[in-house]
Amino acid sequence: MISSFILSALLLTVIQPPTGWSFLAWVAFVPFALACSPQAKTRTLAFAAFIVGFVYWLVNLYWIEPITTIGWLGMGLYLSLFWVLPALAVRFARAKRIPLFIALPILLVGWEHMQGRPMGGFFWRFLGHSQYHNLAVIQVADLVGAAGVSFVVAMVNGLLADLILCIGAGTARRVGLAPPGIPASEESVGQAPPYGSRLSSGRIVLAGMVVTAAVIAGTLLYGRWRLAQTPAHVTDGPLVGSLQSNVPQSVKQSYSASDQLFNGLMVHSKAAAAAGAELIVWPETMVQGILDPALWPYLKNIDEDKAFHKALVEHAKGTAWLLVGAHGAEIKWDDRDEAYLETYNSAYFYRPDGTRDPARYDKIHLVLFGEYIPFKKWFPWLFKWFMPEGYHPSLTLEKGKNYTLFEMAPAVGGDEIQKAEPTAPGGSVKAEGLGDGSTASVENHRQAALDDATPSDLQSQQTTLSRFGVIICYEDTIPYVGRNFLLADGDCNSLLGRILRVFHRHPRYFALDDRGRKRIDWLVNISNDGWFVQFPQHEGRVVPSSELPQHAAICAFRAVENRLAVIRSVNTGISCLIESTGRIRDGYLAASDGFPQEAMARTAMTGWFLDRLPIDSRVTFYSRHGEWFANGCAAVFAGMLLWPLGTRWRQRRQTRRMAKAA
Repeated sequence: MISSFILSALLLTVIQPPTGWSFLAWVAFVPFALACSPQAKTRTLAFAAFIVGFVYWLVNLYWIEPITTIGWLGMGLYLSLFWVLPALAVRFARAKRIPLFIALPILLVGWEHMQGRPMGGFFWRFLGHSQYHNLAVIQVADLVGAAGVSFVVAMVNGLLADLILCIGAGTARRVGLAPPGIPASEESVGQAPPYGSRLSSGRIVLAGMVVTAAVIAGTLLYGRWRLAQTPAHVTDGPLVGSLQSNVPQSVKQSYSASDQLFNGLMVHSKAAAAAGAELIVWPETMVQGILDPALWPYLKNIDEDKAFHKALVEHAKGTAWLLVGAHGAEIKWDDRDEAYLETYNSAYFYRPDGTRDPARYDKIHLVLFGEYIPFKKWFPWLFKWFMPEGYHPSLTLEKGKNYTLFEMAPAVGGDEIQKAEPTAPGGSVKAEGLGDGSTASVENHRQAALDDATPSDLQSQQTTLSRFGVIICYEDTIPYVGRNFLLADGDCNSLLGRILRVFHRHPRYFALDDRGRKRIDWLVNISNDGWFVQFPQHEGRVVPSSELPQHAAICAFRAVENRLAVIRSVNTGISCLIESTGRIRDGYLAASDGFPQEAMARTAMTGWFLDRLPIDSRVTFYSRHGEWFANGCAAVFAGMLLWPLGTRWRQRRQTRRMAKAA
């Protein structure tokens, strides 16, 4: 039993990036399903699944341990439940002789969905995520979300497990381990046909082959059809420049290099603007200052904040739209009527007219323990045990309350770019000189970027008003966020907002308006993955972890689900452009010197790249109906766990009644 669990754990480890042996995902859960024998004792099965699951998650979340050992162990304990509970559910399905090609995909999607729900959720290392580069397979996500991809892969796993059980039963009979005269109910599991007689078991497996083949064929045909129709629905959007810093969190948290970080990003930002960027995106919280002038009278030591704000205004004016990550804040008063600063993880938007958009986006889905302490408002006394100076609301970030749609008017400054004369065909630009911190002049850098460009590459294509939404950090891993961000332009923490959040029936979607049309043209993901790299002082370089490529791979599904391109700007990587088909685009129109063409290689480095955003006009079934499929599977999964408990309760109740009657 435990060896089967270990084999599944090993397979599940190597199917995700950076190893990326995704073909093994189609068999990874077969040992798991075979281990969940109906004759296995409940405690033995649960203990084996817990031990293996705990070790599996600790190994694969090794990048959390340097941040918080307690959090790392806590995550391992919590996530190990999603080995124990699925093992019990699969065991129950086998005991009820439900074919695994049906049971396993439904249960797997259900437990993946429930894994992501409590306290902000953790939608990580799902079976379907391993197929991110298999474009024909993942297009089904625009119908049923990423859960649909997990479902298809798990169905193949379930069919193979059914086939092995049937073959095993036949072999056992042939070698005399299970005499034909013994009824199936009296035979040991693995020797008896899994679904009654050999004939009925064979018919079920044959039906499973037909159904599974039909599902795979349907998935591939649908995927190829959606991919083929994409060019007819995609138009050119603005030129966007994405900046990537390379700052470990240990350095960033010290605040000793705030000015240096800002100046380095400003050099890259000016280079991207010089290459023709109409929208320039900075990573999450890389501007270490409060950029809201209304708050400055309440703050101390604001010279740096003012300088950052002024530099951004001057940079944007007449040049480009700037989206930067920084902390937002509000003045609040505690129970002692003392003022404190309530801080947010925010995105600010600067406009080419020299102003800052008065709205900002404050991150709503915060990372547990990393950005907020759960129940902090209801049980502040708990944290006095952990915090020597006691608990105070300002010690953690606050959740955002409103959903912001940023607007871009038709691009400015395009005339000069349109006059550039190409010197080489192909539409590929390689800009040199600033990727290594060089102080080469911006004008020279701009000319280097334009020398190999065609006019159509760098000509502004934006002639109408465009809108986009921002998702910060791990918000791009949560399936429903890209779809609706709960109540767009509304209060998500109101009673109505919470009720609608439960049922996902929102009157106004983030992705769609009241008439079912797209409210936004693309998504921007700004992130700081500097938490998850190491910075050995003796090596003097940043060492990336497996979190970086896995984060990018998960984000690809948000693009497919709503047919929205995603531009990522990530500290330490991976900064990239993800098309509405989920393809993580390699290459670019322009970039800093040494910035890799291969997107997944952009880890632990600094730089920038320029590319054109594709705008997809298609409205998806998923955008309209959300997580209906995953919710349904989760309900079945919960039912599989509760059914035995209900049966036992009824039996005990009946026993008591009979005892009283006697």
